[in-house]
Amino acid sequence: MSDIEKIFEPTQCPEERTLSYAIYMLIEEAEFWLIGMKQMMGDKEEIVTWESFKVRFLEEYFPDSIIYAKEIKFMQLEQGNLPVTARFKHLS
Repeated sequence: MSDIEKIFEPTQCPEERTLSYAIYMLIEEAEFWLIGMKQMMGDKEEIVTWESFKVRFLEEYFPDSIIYAKEIKFMQLEQGNLPVTARFKHLS
């Protein structure tokens, strides 16, 4: 998500076009998921924006249970065989 959003500011992408820009940057399953979700949201007459898509995407691919599990790993972070910064980057 952050990689996609990095392009918005330098290109001065207007808010109403961010979703269109994002579609070009998505690959494989995420691209197909977005196309399907955009259709479903349109069928329900929901406004499809980059922000509304992000909410749906995060709910689908990063449910609360996974986020909670990652938070536990961060809280239990130990140096082990790797420097803490390397382990932190790996977990994030």
